[in-house]
Amino acid sequence: MRRNLAFSFAFLLASASIPAQSTKPVDPQRLDLRTAAAASCPVGMSAKQQAGWDLVAAGGLQRGESASLQSIRLVLSSPGATLVSTRVRVHGLTAVAHADSVASRRSPLITRTLDLPLQPGANREAAADLVLRGFTSVRSIELLSVTYGDGGTWQPGEAACRVAPDPLMLAGTR
Repeated sequence: MRRNLAFSFAFLLASASIPAQSTKPVDPQRLDLRTAAAASCPVGMSAKQQAGWDLVAAGGLQRGESASLQSIRLVLSSPGATLVSTRVRVHGLTAVAHADSVASRRSPLITRTLDLPLQPGANREAAADLVLRGFTSVRSIELLSVTYGDGGTWQPGEAACRVAPDPLMLAGTR
């Protein structure tokens, strides 16, 4: 009886480990927001998290105002034209609990639309600093329009231009 039980157990373990020994690579379907819309966007986009907001006033908050904020450096690059301003929609999360009762009306999701003047930089790049009060994290930044130096504008068609912030953040600015 013991021998049959041991044989059955060994057979079960051997059959369970066969898929783990497969040499065929598994290809998970993932959408990389940093590169997904590169073909349809007229400008290159990158977003980096910034440090430097270590001190937050705890005493001067109004009712319902959050002490949390995110600071993002958005850089746009255009090989053929000067960029003047942009309109973006930022998607992220708040400090609201993500697992809450069904009766709760508070959502952890937050969206904000911003009109940003761009600061010219080197290599046909332009940048803007986003200070996003109430955000605990930024999931993506969607490009809604771009205004060029010659007065021309661009708005997306069916395909949206968006970028996810770089997950790495420098600990200091020095």
